[in-house]
Amino acid sequence: LARALVHDPQLLLLDEPTIGLDPQFARFMRRFIKEELNERLGRTILLTTHYMDEADELCGRIAFINRGRIVNVKTPARYKRDIPHKDILEIRCQGRPDVEALRTLAGVEQVAADAADGVTTVRVVAPDVEAVLAEIIESLRQASRILGVDVKQPTLEDVFLHETGVSLGEDTRQEQ
Repeated sequence: LARALVHDPQLLLLDEPTIGLDPQFARFMRRFIKEELNERLGRTILLTTHYMDEADELCGRIAFINRGRIVNVKTPARYKRDIPHKDILEIRCQGRPDVEALRTLAGVEQVAADAADGVTTVRVVAPDVEAVLAEIIESLRQASRILGVDVKQPTLEDVFLHETGVSLGEDTRQEQ
């Protein structure tokens, strides 16, 4: 970054600027890029990143690219506002929840699960999560112990998956 700034360019091209940095220095770099370079010095920055939280924090406009094509260009807030489902139910369980059973419940659009250290995090997308909450919890309680339930707002990662037509449980590397 220092070498890129020596010539005082009006346009900076930054490719994964915080990759490999410890969290404290990555936070410093994001603040420096946004507050110093963009806001105070007025530099235009073209940023490429796979870190959706970083893009959400730094970018005024985001272009999602899938398979080499621009899918859409909007502000982060607009992307989140335009996503059809507004809430995502996130449930942390101990044990092996029956994720397939959740997919068959009326009103459930998508289900994904990730397990680590004996805890499974299940994410459920539904048009009205409150309407299906009791049924989901009852289904999960049969095979696992529920540790926590949270309703989350869509992230840019959720938006990307929606914009590119890939569901929460699919491998984005597969050919269509």
